[in-house]
Amino acid sequence: MLNALRHLTGLPKLRDAFKAGWGSSITPTWIDPPYQEGKGWRMRLVLPEGVPVFEIVKRKAILAHNLVRLPVEVWPSEPKDKPGVLDLWVANQGALSGPVEDWPLLHEGTADYFKGVPAGMNIRGDIVTGRLFEANYAVAGIMGSGKSTLLITLVAGAILDPLVEVDVFVLAENADYDPFAPRLRSLRTGAGAETAKACLDTLNALYGELEVRGKALKEHGERKVSRKLAEKDARLRPRVVVIDECQALFMDETYGEQAVNVVALLISAPASTRSRWCSPRRSRPRRRCRARSWP
Repeated sequence: MLNALRHLTGLPKLRDAFKAGWGSSITPTWIDPPYQEGKGWRMRLVLPEGVPVFEIVKRKAILAHNLVRLPVEVWPSEPKDKPGVLDLWVANQGALSGPVEDWPLLHEGTADYFKGVPAGMNIRGDIVTGRLFEANYAVAGIMGSGKSTLLITLVAGAILDPLVEVDVFVLAENADYDPFAPRLRSLRTGAGAETAKACLDTLNALYGELEVRGKALKEHGERKVSRKLAEKDARLRPRVVVIDECQALFMDETYGEQAVNVVALLISAPASTRSRWCSPRRSRPRRRCRARSWP
């Protein structure tokens, strides 16, 4: 690691520190010497005076080359609570290619809607938790980028919580969600007007339900739904609505405008009473996520 830093260019203060014996006769101050973490290793090192961490970050590509890694496999940063410390994580060679490990709930286990569910794995091999409680998702990307896979993973987690009711509307002809059918509150597929209307009816009913939920919270003297409260009162059970190929709904000549309006109302409703809806869109991508989701 020190040798990789030694060969960074354009850092005279770092070069002077090495010439003065830093790393040889002068022992560097290690917060954490290199150790194995996930699919790579991590270290935290106090840098010499005059060598800010952001200058190392700017030279990430050269640092990766010196470590015999791809730039995507090297992650230098500065901890918020430890200024002047280089926090470096380096992936094992090839660790980021190939399939990820099995989804944690693939064979057994339950989930908690209020705590979130396993949604993917980050570049370090850590589980990424997908938030469900008081959350909305809009997923965009080109074909084959994993939009439906992400939503299917979230639904798989949601239905492992016995309190959760899930409605799925697919504005296309596919069988992606068919394995979930026995556990879903409803599943409607098809590109026709029937599916669009059924989806709109559910969204309108869901918006009307917000008043019921608000009154229920008031009866219990609470401002926010909790798991304990949802277990006690069926009116406060979590609801999840998935709209796959949602552009087909929003662009429908008959139901599109109404759907846009009610979705906007649902999203802007008070978080304490709002139900959650998911909407993967097949359009040009606006964001890229480094988390990898399970098939």
